[in-house]
Amino acid sequence: MELKEKIKRIQGYPRHFCYGELLEELGFYDLDDGIFLLGQIGSEVELWWGAWDLEGLMTGLNHVRREHETSFIFRYPGKLQEVLEASQNIALRGYRLENIHVGYKRELEDLPQEDLNKKIRPFQAEDKEDLIKLDRETFPAMNIDPTELLSWLDSGEAIILVAPGEDSIRGFVVLEIYGDNSQYCFVRSLAVAPAERGKGLGKKLFLAGLNQAKEWGVKRCMLWVDYDNKPARTMYEKLGFKLDEKETEAVFRI
Repeated sequence: MELKEKIKRIQGYPRHFCYGELLEELGFYDLDDGIFLLGQIGSEVELWWGAWDLEGLMTGLNHVRREHETSFIFRYPGKLQEVLEASQNIALRGYRLENIHVGYKRELEDLPQEDLNKKIRPFQAEDKEDLIKLDRETFPAMNIDPTELLSWLDSGEAIILVAPGEDSIRGFVVLEIYGDNSQYCFVRSLAVAPAERGKGLGKKLFLAGLNQAKEWGVKRCMLWVDYDNKPARTMYEKLGFKLDEKETEAVFRI
């Protein structure tokens, strides 16, 4: 069965998660309770799945665990309250909850201004190692692929800004541009070195990226943030972002 057909069948179930770029297929299971596809996605081994309900997902997870000793992650998406309740249920089954992501969105027409000054500049190829290191330190479970990072450099598909320091970059922001006429952007990553946190650098990077996106003609921005990251959520809300309770996902690790 071709990958496109597998994805189509997964998405045909009332409960499912199937998103990203599959680099290598590690296992495919067509069961009575659902369809489960294990593969390498970015830097993680992840399970794509489609099931009739939560119990079907649990049955499929148990089957995949018996077949593979490899550590992998899986995601459970849905509305905020539904995901919170399901996460408690799944955690009680012995699966480790890594985090819960919630979605925020904002139109960019009335965006506050932030100058792109000497303290914030566009990403350059020589920044790659510093950016990847800071990304790994800040987001252990979700990382930017080095090849993908360099492909963005001149593609016009992403805005990447860094705050340089004496020995390494102090922070960075990555916004992916997508959609018809490139009118949407997604905040792929926003990270600040531990020693620089609490000084407003994250806000400056974020606004600089958003204002550049607006100059490029982007109309709306969307982002994910950890549900328990109250400082980040407060910052986004002060900048006019609204919580989208329909966009929530829990990430579990096997």
